[in-house]
Amino acid sequence: MVNWRGIEGEWRYRSSISDHSIWGPNAHQSLRTQLEERKLDRVVLLFSRSLWENTSWGKEISDLLKGLVVYESHNSHEFAPDWLCFDTANAVRNLEPDVVITIGGGSVIDWGKAVRFILAQGLTSVDELDEYVASPENQQLESLPKIPISQIAVPTTLSGATTWSVTINRPERQFKDHVRHPSLMQELVIYDGEISCTTPAALWSATGLKAVEHVVERMYSLVGNPVGDALAERAGTLLFEGLRQVNQLPDDPKSRVICQMGLMTIEATGRGVQKGLCQVIGWQLGAYGVAHGHTACVMLPHVMRFNLPETIQPQAALGRALGSPSNSDESAAEYAISSIENLTSELGLPQRLRDVDIKSEDLATIAEKVSRSPNIICNPIPVRDPEIILEVLQKAW
Repeated sequence: MVNWRGIEGEWRYRSSISDHSIWGPNAHQSLRTQLEERKLDRVVLLFSRSLWENTSWGKEISDLLKGLVVYESHNSHEFAPDWLCFDTANAVRNLEPDVVITIGGGSVIDWGKAVRFILAQGLTSVDELDEYVASPENQQLESLPKIPISQIAVPTTLSGATTWSVTINRPERQFKDHVRHPSLMQELVIYDGEISCTTPAALWSATGLKAVEHVVERMYSLVGNPVGDALAERAGTLLFEGLRQVNQLPDDPKSRVICQMGLMTIEATGRGVQKGLCQVIGWQLGAYGVAHGHTACVMLPHVMRFNLPETIQPQAALGRALGSPSNSDESAAEYAISSIENLTSELGLPQRLRDVDIKSEDLATIAEKVSRSPNIICNPIPVRDPEIILEVLQKAW
């Protein structure tokens, strides 16, 4: 059978996975050695506030890097608001840093990417960002006048922020903007099972569903490819296995690492494979205060059913990877959707927009914002009409 996308395509993107990844319990202990190998010695060190305040890991890492840090902050805020990114960039601008290290979830990683971008381009005010943000017509920057300094990320969730796209929240607009260029990719990502055990299981599981969303939307992306499809299937099985194990054994670093391997595998599919409607809805729900992982929990099955008429083959492939015994594409695709619904319920996560405090009267405004977001053009079913998006949101409410 011919692949559902047809027999023509093009794959022409720089890698969207880090050049170097390290994983395992206590993998963070290699941080200083990695800096020395790269001759980096002027570190901006950014922590998750909760990691710093509720665990001893922050101080341990700070001590590990003693003598190399020129600026340290644990004043993180959810969704990397624009004002925080500029405040931090302005604070370190004259310190001549050569690397940003981020220890935390997606918001912290994006905080670091945004600071690097602001410094490299010499931006001084929030309004200057507008010139660089992505849109449906302009998915990424063609070039950057100056290459950003390096970044090393130690993720503590499964949010999937270790990419070359930075998401910056614009609180005054209730809108999430994106800046994209391959040079924003992290040079090194360290997946540490021990540190990740400090992330509460509920938060871990929610961001794990966000990673599952990435699996689904990359498998049926209009700009996907067979290599990405194969990796996405494997990532899906790793994530399902790992998330169920963490639900039973939240303090087991090995179970956390299985999830992280699923995340690393799905990130490896991102060589130009843009995601679609569920991801875009999630960005704009985040601007209304919905946690990053919860956006996938409440939207993914509904978006999968919306896209099903055009994506039955890839959805069926995922269903079979997850254990569907059926030879019927229709049954296997439904198995994929119901498996995600069952996993969400099993993990005790929200499943409706009303469960995450989205008001029904806000749905039309959210739909309009979704229609203006980048990636919307990558959805398998054309969906630039806010009225169509509103119908999907209403079914999820």
